[in-house]
Amino acid sequence: MIIQLLKRIKRVVEYIPIIWKTHDWDHGYSLQIYAYSLKRLKKSIENGYGLNREKDARRLQTVICLIERIRNYEELMNSRDRLLDKEFGPSLMVMEPSEDFVGYDTIKESNPNRNTPEYKARLKQYTREVAKLHKKDYVLLAKYLSKYSDSFWD
Repeated sequence: MIIQLLKRIKRVVEYIPIIWKTHDWDHGYSLQIYAYSLKRLKKSIENGYGLNREKDARRLQTVICLIERIRNYEELMNSRDRLLDKEFGPSLMVMEPSEDFVGYDTIKESNPNRNTPEYKARLKQYTREVAKLHKKDYVLLAKYLSKYSDSFWD
């Protein structure tokens, strides 16, 4: 009983750094906690026994990778921005006094290539493609979890 209590206290202490960095308003943090839990489970499976431990560990790694890809949505957006930079040149944002609000500034794009219908169409296209990839990752994660998650804990 004492050993079990000490193990639970140890587990709580190990989760503190993860929970400390999270916020309730962003689902990415929930995914981070879940990924941390799955990493612990994967390690336990790899170090334990079981008929399907290697297969389950690989499947867990796939789930963890999908979660990380979903959480790294910003990297997809950065890739989109790099493509736009190649095609239209770098963004040149400048601050100008607002015409509508005295004492406030407005951010404006000063790269003339980025004020064209072609740029706006390409931005829309790339943004749609990034959103599709992001959604595909969510769908794949849901399918993978619905298919394999019961085996992770058996």
